[in-house]
Amino acid sequence: MSYHDLLRRLGAINDVLTSSSVLVWDSRTMMPARGAAVRGQQIATLSTVAAEMLTSDETQRLLDAADTATSHLPEDAPERRGIQQARAGGRSAPPHPGCAAPSPGSIERDGECRLDRGTRQERFRDVRALSGRIGRAGTAIGRCHRWSAAPYDALIGLPEPGETTASLRTLFARIRDGLAPLLRAVSTAPAPRADFLEADYPADQQHDFAL
Repeated sequence: MSYHDLLRRLGAINDVLTSSSVLVWDSRTMMPARGAAVRGQQIATLSTVAAEMLTSDETQRLLDAADTATSHLPEDAPERRGIQQARAGGRSAPPHPGCAAPSPGSIERDGECRLDRGTRQERFRDVRALSGRIGRAGTAIGRCHRWSAAPYDALIGLPEPGETTASLRTLFARIRDGLAPLLRAVSTAPAPRADFLEADYPADQQHDFAL
């Protein structure tokens, strides 16, 4: 086994995930709204398959073999970083034994479709209920991953490795400190002229200006 064997395995896992992405895209574009529940289950199934492939004994053996095959490379080499990220993904995928974490896939797909209908038909009660379901599912997943400080810590590390609820609070506090004075200045400034936005400009002059 070699590093390239690991790449083939990760490529197969990626094939499953990108297939799920196609289903997500379809659910947000052309899929009839009544298909949301079934589509959500399909996406949840593919996510489970990908997680099982990533955390399987075979993948772990390939990771170990790739570690040995690339041990002569610097720690910041792309191959070494890729192995580290694959291991991190495997650690975040499975909950601890005996924990039945709900899959948010079906809830999210159903929620997105209902959110669209709810905002157009003003069925905000349905939207609020679905938002609560999604929030509770996220909290349950956080518990299954043994979060320590906050439930979101178990979720934010997937798209933003190394970040935590605490680090994000610090980040947003800095952003707030910078934006607040700007917002006050803008809100108290005289309204800018906007009449030029509705003026008539000959097409040939627009063309010359663009060039």
